[in-house]
Amino acid sequence: MLEATGIDIENSYAFGDGLNDLEMLKMVGTGIAMGNAVDEAKAVADYVTTSCSNDGIWNGLVRLGLIKEDLKVKIPIKEERDHYVI
Repeated sequence: MLEATGIDIENSYAFGDGLNDLEMLKMVGTGIAMGNAVDEAKAVADYVTTSCSNDGIWNGLVRLGLIKEDLKVKIPIKEERDHYVI
């Protein structure tokens, strides 16, 4: 994929949590394991973020400086006003 798009490997990022993600986490410029990932994924990742249920992707992107924290918008999910999605 990187070769097809012309993106340099050092400018590539991947999030993973399972054994099936190990190769991907090792191949990209920055591999990020989710907080709930298997130990093997955490071991090969460059960074471990929070779990999926604790905004792990969001927190990882903010920590890496790829998005600004103040961009987070809470949108109510249908009929469940106290639950939000990003």
